[in-house]
Amino acid sequence: MEKARKQKRAIKKRKENHQLKFFFIVTFIWSWFFWLPLALAGVGIITVSPETMGKITLPVSIIAALGPAVGAFAAIRKEKGAAGPYFREFLSL
Repeated sequence: MEKARKQKRAIKKRKENHQLKFFFIVTFIWSWFFWLPLALAGVGIITVSPETMGKITLPVSIIAALGPAVGAFAAIRKEKGAAGPYFREFLSL
């Protein structure tokens, strides 16, 4: 009986670790997908006019900063199948 409980706990822990890794991977990819072009333009690898950089820096940075939220909703969707009910509950607070 004790052995079965230990196995269930080990499986649950592995599943939680997998979910956490998934969250961090999605967060990292989302954020750097938007930040990388800005960083490359900032060091001169990509040529972007200063005027254009001034216009796109704030909106792109805001979208990139949503990476943790995107990662959370992706992890919830992967685990539970849908993030909609959780999102509605979050907004109703």
